Amino acid sequence: MKLLRFSFDHLFMFEDGMFELDLFAEDRVPANDESVFRLDGNLYANNTIAFAGINASGKSMSLALTDMALDLVAGAIINDPLDDGYRINLFDDKTTFRGIIWVSGELFLLETYITIKDTPLSVSKGRKTFSIVEETIYKLPSKLTRKELKATLADIPEKGALVMTRSSEDKLTAKLLGDDRSIFLRYSDTSTLSVLLPAVEMHFSISDNLESASDLMRVFDSSIKSMDKTDESDTVALSIEGRSEPLRLSLTQLENVLSSGTIKGYAVAQFILEAIRDGSYLLIDEIENHLNKTLVQMIVELFSNSETNPHGATLIFTTHYPEILDCIHRKDCVYFLVRNERGKIEVVKYSERVGRIENKKSEVFISNFIKGTAPKYSVVSFFQELAKSVANDDE
Repeated sequence: MKLLRFSFDHLFMFEDGMFELDLFAEDRVPANDESVFRLDGNLYANNTIAFAGINASGKSMSLALTDMALDLVAGAIINDPLDDGYRINLFDDKTTFRGIIWVSGELFLLETYITIKDTPLSVSKGRKTFSIVEETIYKLPSKLTRKELKATLADIPEKGALVMTRSSEDKLTAKLLGDDRSIFLRYSDTSTLSVLLPAVEMHFSISDNLESASDLMRVFDSSIKSMDKTDESDTVALSIEGRSEPLRLSLTQLENVLSSGTIKGYAVAQFILEAIRDGSYLLIDEIENHLNKTLVQMIVELFSNSETNPHGATLIFTTHYPEILDCIHRKDCVYFLVRNERGKIEVVKYSERVGRIENKKSEVFISNFIKGTAPKYSVVSFFQELAKSVANDDE
């Protein structure tokens, strides 16, 4: 099961209030292209999606909206108690989600109408929550061309046949769903589950298999020799190069000894293995945070190789660093996030602006060929002049 396209409307920060994303391979797929996953006939899903942009360009917002779309399709609860209202604050008082989903050779369109409501203090500390008020599922022709898939999402229902609506569900089913879980749950499986790793400091968590944990950590820190249990609970013996005796450390102390890159790398690696095992979705905000370029490239390549990703797991990430984009083979899975002259966010699909394959994506980004991928000269020059002023204060 794969989400191929989706959109949300009524967004404060986006141009025309819209966010729309393609997750299928719109461009031609060569026979040797392993960075896509074949679904049916000439229909392929991209295994990697990248959002690139300068600071405050909307990358994290785009990732959060993608995560919400995947939650809807998976039949997961869309009111995430851990996001502290971040999703809610992206919308005005309502939104319509439209998504095209591939399920075992069949195509469906899901339309979900969502409002935002206040909840009593006794229920959720008075914060706002999403409430699904109506949904419609259409069955689409199974052999839609890539051009037909790219049709305006609002017009696609004309191509399909009505399957069901939320309001036609019996009362028991409606009660079990609640008002924040989609009726598309009946089609969902583990391959539509998603994990979003935010761009925050990660903490250490070790499985019972410490030998396996130390092997995995050596990918990010070659000085680690082994890690073993001790007689004390929550304490490990860490052997590292250059020390004759192992260090006996609590998990808190272990976090202070290991680099932030090792901790993040180890955590991310575990989620990568889970996604690849299930063919599911892994979303990483600021993938380069604490990791060097070679390790990031290794992660991307794991999802772009049929031997390491046989079930079509999907990696979706954001980055500030355009060099990372050069390890992505295709043009139709890279999006530039830019702010236009009105301050609104635009989502620019790389393949729709740049036709030549030989162009390095990093050079296109740095050159500001797509306006908004580099800071404004006036902003940069202001900061330079401010630095000069501060440096010369004593003169």
